[in-house]
Amino acid sequence: MTFFDDGQFVLNDGTLVLLQNENGLRVMISVDVNGFGKGPNRLGRDLFMFQLTDDGELLPMGAKGSDYYSVNDSYCSDTSTSNMNGAGCTYKMLQE
Repeated sequence: MTFFDDGQFVLNDGTLVLLQNENGLRVMISVDVNGFGKGPNRLGRDLFMFQLTDDGELLPMGAKGSDYYSVNDSYCSDTSTSNMNGAGCTYKMLQE
């Protein structure tokens, strides 16, 4: 599966918005808050993911009900070795 390749646009302030539609089964919206050209370009640092549910609710990734929710924070941890580590940090960052 390739992420972030179904649509992209840049806002006036440089924020990059990326869209992913998995055959209508899952829609994800990702936001690179400082733009593509500025680092670190890492999930959970400056790139945050949201998921549109079947009933139209927009969930921050990492929230219960999202694909990257994990009781043990395997998708948002300094020690996780998951290749999707950082994907579940959006919910955590919004709680701070």
